[in-house]
Amino acid sequence: PTPEGSYCIDSTEVTQSQYAAFLASKPQVGAHGDSWCQANNHGYEPKVQDDTGQGSCLPGAVDPTKKGDWPMVCVDWCDAHAYCAWAGKRLCGSRQGGAMKLTDDPASLQSQWNYACTNGGTTKYTYGNELDTTSCPSATLGSTSEIGGCHGIGNPFSTIMGLTGNANEWEDNCDDAPIARHCAIRFNNGNKPCAVIGDATASESSTGTGFRCCAD
Repeated sequence: PTPEGSYCIDSTEVTQSQYAAFLASKPQVGAHGDSWCQANNHGYEPKVQDDTGQGSCLPGAVDPTKKGDWPMVCVDWCDAHAYCAWAGKRLCGSRQGGAMKLTDDPASLQSQWNYACTNGGTTKYTYGNELDTTSCPSATLGSTSEIGGCHGIGNPFSTIMGLTGNANEWEDNCDDAPIARHCAIRFNNGNKPCAVIGDATASESSTGTGFRCCAD
Protein backbone atom coordinates (compact mmCIF):
# COMPACT_ATOMS: atom_id res chain seq x y z
CA PRO A 1 0.00 0.00 0.00
CA THR A 2 2.80 2.53 -0.78
CA PRO A 3 4.06 4.08 -4.03
CA GLU A 4 7.41 2.35 -3.46
CA GLY A 5 6.94 -1.36 -3.06
CA SER A 6 3.15 -1.47 -3.41
CA TYR A 7 1.63 -4.84 -2.63
CA CYS A 8 -1.45 -6.63 -1.36
CA ILE A 9 -1.62 -8.63 1.86
CA ASP A 10 -4.34 -11.07 2.92
CA SER A 11 -6.76 -9.51 5.38
CA THR A 12 -6.55 -12.61 7.59
CA GLU A 13 -4.40 -15.65 8.10
CA VAL A 14 -5.09 -18.46 5.64
CA THR A 15 -8.04 -20.35 7.09
CA GLN A 16 -8.49 -24.06 7.59
CA SER A 17 -11.24 -24.19 4.96
CA GLN A 18 -9.00 -22.44 2.43
CA TYR A 19 -6.16 -24.85 3.08
CA ALA A 20 -8.58 -27.79 2.80
CA ALA A 21 -9.40 -26.62 -0.75
CA PHE A 22 -5.68 -26.67 -1.51
CA LEU A 23 -5.39 -30.25 -0.27
CA ALA A 24 -8.52 -31.24 -2.19
CA SER A 25 -6.81 -30.12 -5.41
CA LYS A 26 -4.24 -32.88 -4.79
CA PRO A 27 -1.19 -30.67 -5.29
CA GLN A 28 1.91 -32.42 -6.53
CA VAL A 29 4.63 -32.40 -3.90
CA GLY A 30 7.36 -30.00 -4.97
CA ALA A 31 5.35 -28.38 -7.74
CA HIS A 32 4.74 -25.18 -5.78
CA GLY A 33 7.80 -25.11 -3.53
CA ASP A 34 11.31 -23.73 -3.77
CA SER A 35 14.38 -25.88 -4.38
CA TRP A 36 14.97 -26.64 -0.69
CA CYS A 37 11.36 -27.71 -0.27
CA GLN A 38 11.47 -29.84 -3.41
CA ALA A 39 14.32 -31.81 -1.86
CA ASN A 40 13.09 -31.94 1.73
CA ASN A 41 9.30 -31.65 1.90
CA HIS A 42 7.29 -34.83 1.43
CA GLY A 43 3.69 -33.71 1.64
CA TYR A 44 1.33 -30.89 2.55
CA GLU A 45 -0.91 -32.57 5.11
CA PRO A 46 -1.03 -30.88 8.53
CA LYS A 47 1.25 -32.51 11.09
CA VAL A 48 -1.39 -33.49 13.65
CA GLN A 49 -0.72 -36.30 16.12
CA ASP A 50 -2.13 -39.65 15.08
CA ASP A 51 -3.06 -42.62 17.29
CA THR A 52 0.60 -43.55 17.67
CA GLY A 53 1.56 -40.07 18.86
CA GLN A 54 3.33 -39.16 15.62
CA GLY A 55 2.94 -35.53 14.66
CA SER A 56 3.88 -32.18 16.15
CA CYS A 57 0.41 -30.75 16.79
CA LEU A 58 -2.34 -31.49 19.26
CA PRO A 59 -5.29 -33.59 18.07
CA GLY A 60 -8.21 -31.35 17.15
CA ALA A 61 -6.03 -28.38 16.24
CA VAL A 62 -7.05 -28.78 12.60
CA ASP A 63 -10.67 -29.59 11.77
CA PRO A 64 -12.00 -27.68 8.73
CA THR A 65 -15.54 -28.92 9.34
CA LYS A 66 -15.65 -27.28 12.78
CA LYS A 67 -12.89 -24.66 12.54
CA GLY A 68 -13.18 -23.57 8.93
CA ASP A 69 -12.72 -19.89 9.82
CA TRP A 70 -9.81 -20.49 12.19
CA PRO A 71 -6.18 -19.98 11.12
CA MET A 72 -4.58 -22.94 9.39
CA VAL A 73 -1.88 -24.21 11.74
CA CYS A 74 0.28 -27.34 11.99
CA VAL A 75 1.96 -26.59 8.66
CA ASP A 76 5.66 -26.09 8.02
CA TRP A 77 7.30 -23.33 6.01
CA CYS A 78 7.26 -25.36 2.80
CA ASP A 79 3.52 -26.02 3.14
CA ALA A 80 2.87 -22.30 3.59
CA HIS A 81 5.10 -21.38 0.65
CA ALA A 82 3.37 -23.95 -1.57
CA TYR A 83 -0.15 -22.87 -0.64
CA CYS A 84 0.53 -19.23 -1.46
CA ALA A 85 2.03 -20.16 -4.84
CA TRP A 86 -0.97 -22.39 -5.59
CA ALA A 87 -3.28 -19.47 -4.72
CA GLY A 88 -1.46 -17.21 -7.20
CA LYS A 89 0.26 -15.24 -4.46
CA ARG A 90 3.43 -15.64 -2.40
CA LEU A 91 4.35 -16.05 1.22
CA CYS A 92 4.84 -12.53 2.58
CA GLY A 93 8.44 -11.41 2.19
CA SER A 94 10.08 -8.25 0.85
CA ARG A 95 8.20 -5.20 -0.43
CA GLN A 96 10.73 -5.09 -3.27
CA GLY A 97 9.78 -8.61 -4.35
CA GLY A 98 11.19 -11.96 -3.32
CA ALA A 99 12.31 -12.93 0.15
CA MET A 100 13.76 -11.21 3.18
CA LYS A 101 16.93 -12.63 4.76
CA LEU A 102 17.07 -13.96 8.30
CA THR A 103 19.99 -11.61 8.94
CA ASP A 104 17.86 -8.55 8.05
CA ASP A 105 16.68 -6.19 10.77
CA PRO A 106 13.31 -7.62 11.94
CA ALA A 107 12.02 -4.04 12.23
CA SER A 108 12.79 -3.33 8.57
CA LEU A 109 9.90 -1.72 6.74
CA GLN A 110 10.97 -3.62 3.64
CA SER A 111 9.19 -6.58 5.24
CA GLN A 112 5.66 -6.77 3.86
CA TRP A 113 4.47 -8.30 7.12
CA ASN A 114 6.13 -5.76 9.40
CA TYR A 115 5.09 -2.79 7.25
CA ALA A 116 1.45 -3.83 7.56
CA CYS A 117 1.74 -4.71 11.26
CA THR A 118 3.18 -1.29 12.15
CA ASN A 119 0.61 0.64 10.11
CA GLY A 120 3.23 1.70 7.61
CA GLY A 121 5.93 2.17 10.22
CA THR A 122 3.92 4.56 12.40
CA THR A 123 3.24 2.33 15.42
CA LYS A 124 5.02 -0.20 17.61
CA TYR A 125 2.04 -2.54 17.89
CA THR A 126 -0.80 -3.16 15.45
CA TYR A 127 -3.19 -1.30 17.73
CA GLY A 128 -0.89 1.64 18.60
CA ASN A 129 2.30 2.58 20.42
CA GLU A 130 1.34 1.69 23.99
CA LEU A 131 1.14 -1.86 25.31
CA ASP A 132 -2.44 -3.04 25.80
CA THR A 133 -2.57 -6.52 27.31
CA THR A 134 -6.29 -6.91 26.60
CA SER A 135 -6.43 -5.96 22.92
CA CYS A 136 -5.41 -9.19 21.21
CA PRO A 137 -5.32 -12.90 22.09
CA SER A 138 -1.86 -14.46 22.26
CA ALA A 139 -0.67 -17.34 20.10
CA THR A 140 0.07 -19.85 22.82
CA LEU A 141 -0.41 -23.60 22.61
CA GLY A 142 -3.96 -24.32 21.55
CA SER A 143 -5.11 -20.70 21.94
CA THR A 144 -5.86 -19.69 18.34
CA SER A 145 -9.39 -18.52 17.66
CA GLU A 146 -11.73 -17.66 14.81
CA ILE A 147 -10.28 -15.00 12.51
CA GLY A 148 -11.47 -11.41 12.48
CA GLY A 149 -10.08 -9.63 15.54
CA CYS A 150 -7.30 -7.18 16.31
CA HIS A 151 -6.95 -4.88 13.31
CA GLY A 152 -4.71 -1.97 12.39
CA ILE A 153 -5.42 1.76 12.40
CA GLY A 154 -6.88 3.70 9.47
CA ASN A 155 -7.25 2.74 5.83
CA PRO A 156 -6.05 0.27 4.59
CA PHE A 157 -4.61 -1.14 7.82
CA SER A 158 -7.94 -1.32 9.64
CA THR A 159 -9.00 -4.05 7.19
CA ILE A 160 -6.04 -6.30 8.06
CA MET A 161 -6.84 -8.65 10.92
CA GLY A 162 -4.70 -10.67 13.29
CA LEU A 163 -1.18 -9.44 12.58
CA THR A 164 -1.08 -9.13 16.34
CA GLY A 165 -2.92 -11.87 18.20
CA ASN A 166 -4.13 -15.30 17.10
CA ALA A 167 -1.62 -17.52 15.24
CA ASN A 168 2.07 -16.78 14.80
CA GLU A 169 2.94 -16.52 11.10
CA TRP A 170 5.64 -17.88 8.82
CA GLU A 171 7.46 -15.30 6.69
CA ASP A 172 9.45 -15.70 3.46
CA ASN A 173 12.63 -14.97 5.37
CA CYS A 174 15.15 -17.81 5.67
CA ASP A 175 18.85 -18.52 5.97
CA ASP A 176 20.87 -20.42 3.37
CA ALA A 177 21.58 -23.58 5.37
CA PRO A 178 21.60 -26.56 2.99
CA ILE A 179 20.09 -29.01 5.50
CA ALA A 180 18.66 -27.50 8.71
CA ARG A 181 17.27 -24.41 7.05
CA HIS A 182 15.74 -21.88 9.44
CA CYS A 183 12.94 -19.48 8.54
CA ALA A 184 11.35 -16.57 10.38
CA ILE A 185 8.19 -16.75 12.44
CA ARG A 186 6.46 -13.48 13.25
CA PHE A 187 5.20 -13.68 16.82
CA ASN A 188 1.60 -12.56 17.19
CA ASN A 189 1.58 -12.35 20.97
CA GLY A 190 -0.46 -9.23 21.74
CA ASN A 191 2.09 -8.25 24.40
CA LYS A 192 5.02 -8.08 21.96
CA PRO A 193 5.86 -5.38 19.38
CA CYS A 194 5.53 -6.21 15.69
CA ALA A 195 9.33 -6.33 15.29
CA VAL A 196 9.75 -9.29 17.66
CA ILE A 197 10.70 -12.28 15.55
CA GLY A 198 11.68 -15.90 16.04
CA ASP A 199 12.68 -18.73 13.76
CA ALA A 200 12.34 -22.48 13.37
CA THR A 201 13.54 -25.07 10.92
CA ALA A 202 11.56 -24.99 7.70
CA SER A 203 10.29 -28.51 8.37
CA GLU A 204 8.85 -27.71 11.82
CA SER A 205 5.19 -27.07 12.54
CA SER A 206 3.18 -26.21 15.63
CA THR A 207 -0.32 -25.72 16.95
CA GLY A 208 0.27 -21.98 17.24
CA THR A 209 1.84 -21.16 13.86
CA GLY A 210 0.02 -20.35 10.63
CA PHE A 211 0.62 -17.92 7.76
CA ARG A 212 -0.88 -15.46 5.30
CA CYS A 213 -0.06 -14.60 1.68
CA CYS A 214 0.92 -11.43 -0.14
CA ALA A 215 0.74 -10.41 -3.80
CA ASP A 216 2.70 -7.85 -5.82
